[in-house]
Amino acid sequence: MTEIGQCEQETARKMLGGCPDIGSFRFWFADQRWEWSDDVATIYGYAPGEAEPSTELLQRHLHPDDRERVAQTLAEAIETASPFCTRHRIIDTENETHDVIVIGDQLFDEQGAVVGSSVTSSMSPRPSKTTGRKPSTTCCRT
Repeated sequence: MTEIGQCEQETARKMLGGCPDIGSFRFWFADQRWEWSDDVATIYGYAPGEAEPSTELLQRHLHPDDRERVAQTLAEAIETASPFCTRHRIIDTENETHDVIVIGDQLFDEQGAVVGSSVTSSMSPRPSKTTGRKPSTTCCRT
């Protein structure tokens, strides 16, 4: 992880009360390119370097009831180049369901143009029980 990514992760960790299960990733809008930290790979159940992050891979891990809403949130972030925040569920490689909070801030190029999103993820400490309870839709707007 880059020094900037580590700084973003430390800031998010403070904002989320020091949650130990946190990771970060970056998403470039133009070419839909993802880059994730080893911690995010682990959240999804992969060893560092085992999987190449992509929109399709991340969508496959979304809980079926959350896929459309998260896809809409991502599409809106791309269209408006605005920050976002969601709470949703993912299903890891062991088929365990986890609640996650994803905070996406703007990622800027050298000229100051928004080119993507710098994202921080926090995972619930235990797998959630899928009892039909749906997480809140969008947890914050900036």
